[in-house]
Amino acid sequence: MFKDFFAAQRKPMTTDRLCESVLQILIVGNLSFNQAENPKLVALLKEAFPQCNTPNRKSVFKRLKKEAGLAKTGLVERCQAIDSKVSLALDGWHSKVGNMEFLGTSL
Repeated sequence: MFKDFFAAQRKPMTTDRLCESVLQILIVGNLSFNQAENPKLVALLKEAFPQCNTPNRKSVFKRLKKEAGLAKTGLVERCQAIDSKVSLALDGWHSKVGNMEFLGTSL
């Protein structure tokens, strides 16, 4: 089991993959895009991946827009492939306390 783990070939880190990884961290942690420019995170990324450009909040935002566009295209294609009618309801709201935002979807 351990032999298989260590024998696995890892893809080399690229600037694009690093930006995607930082975006995933920010999304999962529900963090601000400003955290991409956190000096400690930047120092860690520069030390771990000196050959890559460290992402900033603007590059992470661009990556999110790109991923959202791809997801939208995929969703449209999936919906067009359905041989029946689809009803989609969306609702968004903001909490008065706690500064939280919500998005609800229903198919």
